[in-house]
Amino acid sequence: MPIKNYGVLKGRPVDKRLGVSSNAHYQILVVDETTDYRIAINVKSALEPSEVEYLIDEQYQHPLLSQLGTLALGFHPLASKPGGEAVDFIRGNMFDPIDMRPLPFNVPGVDNDLNEKIDKHVVRAISDENALVYVFGQRWGPVASSFSRANHHCFAAKSE
Repeated sequence: MPIKNYGVLKGRPVDKRLGVSSNAHYQILVVDETTDYRIAINVKSALEPSEVEYLIDEQYQHPLLSQLGTLALGFHPLASKPGGEAVDFIRGNMFDPIDMRPLPFNVPGVDNDLNEKIDKHVVRAISDENALVYVFGQRWGPVASSFSRANHHCFAAKSE
């Protein structure tokens, strides 16, 4: 089933918030030349078991990556069709799902939960002024932002 308002956002990450029990979404503030976007990444499932499965591949290669480099900054609607830029993990043969692992979103200790796994990469991207992120998901908004740029309205994208 196609996702309503589906697309890809290309932008610069500038701030972040860990997921908390009352809002189990890791959030990233991403900007382009004109718009702030609040990205919400699901880090805890509402269904049992609550652990979200993840995979981090620091040497990831896929033909889709070359198509993304030509995009301008901003949100780009994508058609949900085979052979396009829309992400379909299974039919797109993007990775082997058997490599994914469930992980709690927030547990005591260092580098042992999904918040921390995501945060490590986002902090690195925020500190690199040339880093860009590509976020696939459903766009909604504008919504009021809880980030330091709270005077702005954000367009939001949900990545789940």
